[in-house]
Amino acid sequence: SDVCSSDLDLSFSIALLDGNSTGFILTSIYAREESITYAKPIDKGISRYELSEEENKVLDQAITSKKQ
Repeated sequence: SDVCSSDLDLSFSIALLDGNSTGFILTSIYAREESITYAKPIDKGISRYELSEEENKVLDQAITSKKQ
């Protein structure tokens, strides 16, 4: 049998932060031809690199969940 899956199902971003909202966002992007994984540093909730929509979302979720 064949298994069908969209490429987005195999891509992800996760924010790993300490109590000062410092850490990194790990992103993995899957495509049929290649897959890439990279990290972007976060310092006190701010990235010096441009973040994708998904990366901004996980960063906001991580910071918000720490405040609760």
